[in-house]
Amino acid sequence: MPTHCNNLSYKELEKVIPIYLKHCTIERGFSPKTVKNKRHCLYRLLRFLRTVRLSLESLKRYTEYIYNKEWSNSSIATELKIIKTFINFLESHKYIEQSWSSEVVLPKVKRRPFNIVPAEVAEKIIVTGSEPGMHDHRFHQKSKSEHRAALRFVLRTGLRMSELLSLKYLDINLKSFTYSVNSKGGNIDVLPFPGDMLWEVSKRKHQERLFKVHPEGMNRTLRRGSHRLDIKPHLTVHTLRHIFCTSLLKKGVSLQIVSRLMRHSNVGITDKTYSHYLLEDLSKGLEKHPLINTHAHK
Repeated sequence: MPTHCNNLSYKELEKVIPIYLKHCTIERGFSPKTVKNKRHCLYRLLRFLRTVRLSLESLKRYTEYIYNKEWSNSSIATELKIIKTFINFLESHKYIEQSWSSEVVLPKVKRRPFNIVPAEVAEKIIVTGSEPGMHDHRFHQKSKSEHRAALRFVLRTGLRMSELLSLKYLDINLKSFTYSVNSKGGNIDVLPFPGDMLWEVSKRKHQERLFKVHPEGMNRTLRRGSHRLDIKPHLTVHTLRHIFCTSLLKKGVSLQIVSRLMRHSNVGITDKTYSHYLLEDLSKGLEKHPLINTHAHK
């Protein structure tokens, strides 16, 4: 269905979107979740266009439409990134003559601060939140123990929630002290295994899932621990990923190594997201300025 113009009609888009999604699944190897997000995005756009052809102007109107629906800048930027990638696909596969995706302006997304506490404090929150109560049933005691183990594992590996929930005992190689994880984007990464979790994990060889936990139960454990220790704001499971990253950076682990452990697509993501937390390093850098007297306030 190649065309000789730079925009497509509703009917043309209706035919090419499934082809693009198939390309994402088979040729690019994206995860089902990623493909699902792309599908929802492109069919939202299609429903908006109706009789209007896809062009830079119609996409600007769509952006205004979702802005008026009070979407956040972050959500709008994510939506437009998917559409920009789709437009580039249209050019590379000769559905349009030339991509105009570079002219699509993304809204500025403000960096949100993370609720960072030292790893030792996070560990204490996990232990406190999973302490068995005096009147806990055996099932509740086992559940709390399971959540404690899972949260401690996340704090030592930086796994995303979905990655933790899909982890199996068969993914662990105790001979090489490594484990395999189905990372974001459909990649399978082999990572070093946290040594102090060896005994905890070795007990689970008969479980299909390594940790029998639920996302809400894990977050509830963290809320309980934060509340008991009077630490605000409360942590979430994903906060533990941020703590994992910043803890390594503050210990002097190189940005490149941390980026690989976090499984970011490029080191720039790690740098942009986390390096501003290294205030001590920034201060040391500033002290090297020739006009600053580092002993002025001592």
